[in-house]
Amino acid sequence: NMVYIFKISSEEKEDFTLEIKIKSEQTFLKLHNLIQDCVGYDTSQIASFYTISYDGQREKEVALFEMSSEEEELDVMVMDVTMIKELLDDTTKELIYVYDFFSDRYFNVKLKGTEKEDLSTQYPVCSLVEGNAPKQILMDDIQTIGNNDFSTEQGEKDILKAILEDDDYDDDITFESLDDYADIL
Repeated sequence: NMVYIFKISSEEKEDFTLEIKIKSEQTFLKLHNLIQDCVGYDTSQIASFYTISYDGQREKEVALFEMSSEEEELDVMVMDVTMIKELLDDTTKELIYVYDFFSDRYFNVKLKGTEKEDLSTQYPVCSLVEGNAPKQILMDDIQTIGNNDFSTEQGEKDILKAILEDDDYDDDITFESLDDYADIL
């Protein structure tokens, strides 16, 4: 089996580097979970991988869960069923991993190389961690979205309404936290 070696870096923190080895047949969900685990992030946050075109544009998306509605025919793949080898080939060697959707912050994920599977290793594995990862969420950026305040229930509803962009949104739904919006998608 083929093992991919990824170097993960951040433009925010120059000294931060993560190296991950993952088998080609493993899923993007395993890669996502390991990245989150290595840097100590909260895994309940939305995240996506994207392939990048030669001119730096985002192309194919591998999302944490299916989020498109029927009328949207977006070519979105889902992490738990998409294998690493499905997106990486001779031309695609770079991805970005958006871990903070509100502020569009991401890691660069570069394919450094490949190696044969070491049968004594449990993949995926974090083979190198240097420096400290940037904060997962910049609270300053999400305190107010369009003057909406996260700290009130009405503020959460307004933000959820904006996120869902749904005219049929039911104002009577109550939420314990923003994580609960996933239940109504």
